Amino acid sequence: MTTRLPPPKKKDPIARTLQPTQPPGNRSREAQGLTAMAAVGRFALQTCAACDRVQYPPQQICGNCLGDDLPWRDVDPAGVLLAETKLHHAN
Repeated sequence: MTTRLPPPKKKDPIARTLQPTQPPGNRSREAQGLTAMAAVGRFALQTCAACDRVQYPPQQICGNCLGDDLPWRDVDPAGVLLAETKLHHAN
């Protein structure tokens, strides 16, 4: 005679349920400044007061001289587009 097969294990519905994705991380104060300028129709970037270097992406200190005085200044709208990035997201 043959032995009976054991019954299949019960499935765990919680393990099979897709967990919601986590929300994106909080934006830094510097990145929020860039978003705030764009919200009012301005294109402004941080410019170091010490070495006059334009900085992107926004940071807490200048990447050139480590100065921390980085006021937002409007950028001349004339220019050449060098690259474009398209972001896709689920929400």
